Amino acid sequence: MSEQKKKPTLEEKIKTLLSGETQKNALDFIDFLRVNKIPPKFHVISVVGEGGNFPHIRPWVTFFNVCEFDGLVDKELLEFAWKHAHICDHFITNGGRCGCGKQPGFKKIVFGKEFENICKSPMQFINPDAETLESLKKLLLILKQKQN
Repeated sequence: MSEQKKKPTLEEKIKTLLSGETQKNALDFIDFLRVNKIPPKFHVISVVGEGGNFPHIRPWVTFFNVCEFDGLVDKELLEFAWKHAHICDHFITNGGRCGCGKQPGFKKIVFGKEFENICKSPMQFINPDAETLESLKKLLLILKQKQN
């Protein structure tokens, strides 16, 4: 009988692929998600660095009805959300074809502001710094509160 290879945990991937502040921030963020029991329906975390990709962590915010949360966030958090609206990069670099299968991406309202060509995950962060993660944590806590 051959042993089945165990898939590495998210923390193991972070420790293997990331270093320095990026690693520290990523581990802190994963701890935050677990301690606060932020449901996976709000986020997807990918850690990439194998196969020639540069090592990075990419938290995605995956809630689709972000317009339902208007009025719960202050102006600073609104601007943060708009700054990180995920315009589909496949649409831009792939001749109008979106990697999520929607062409040319979605028309979405993100906290009251309409965006064109939004990918299936309305917000994305690549190697977010500690300050960015603090704002993202606030936003995720608001989303969790609204869903309860």
